[in-house]
Amino acid sequence: MKRLALTLLTCIFLLCTATTKAQDYRSASSGNWNALGTWEQSTDGGTTWGNASALPSSGSGAITILSPHTVTVSDARTVDQVVVAAGGTLAITAPLTIADGTGNDKVWDISNNLLGQNISTPCL
Repeated sequence: MKRLALTLLTCIFLLCTATTKAQDYRSASSGNWNALGTWEQSTDGGTTWGNASALPSSGSGAITILSPHTVTVSDARTVDQVVVAAGGTLAITAPLTIADGTGNDKVWDISNNLLGQNISTPCL
């Protein structure tokens, strides 16, 4: 009986950890970071995309701002793994903190369109 219970608990644990993968985000249009309509999200590593049900944060997977979108940080945010693709723009009008989480802990500005000065990072 104990073996069956242990096996069942192990299966539940594996199922739960397999379904809690960080979600990737990409811009769907120009807008404020804190507006759901600005974002799409993927739960399968970027194969399929749908409307965002939550905002991207430091706990998310990759966050990409696509061309020709401008995403504005208009309230304090903590993020991780942000890529500004060529032709995209990240406008920063409020404090933006880059978290020291998994993955790349930087805003990757491929586009050279990073506007603003309120970026802080932890000691890495």
